[in-house]
Amino acid sequence: MTSPLRVTWVNSLCRNELQACLGNFDLDIIGTAQEMRRRWAQFINQDYRPEVVTQLLVLQSSGASTGDDKGVG
Repeated sequence: MTSPLRVTWVNSLCRNELQACLGNFDLDIIGTAQEMRRRWAQFINQDYRPEVVTQLLVLQSSGASTGDDKGVG
């Protein structure tokens, strides 16, 4: 099955957005922005239960505004 998730949007995330995305899934938020982008892209490319895919799609469609002021959190 082909994943409905894209990873290209990960490159547009700033450091705070990356940390929020990673933190939402209890992933390591330490490192450079590039390291965190790589970690996040690897994470979203895995095969997940439908509810996790849905949550990731919401983050993707919201531009990953994950809770500081707005969006999913």
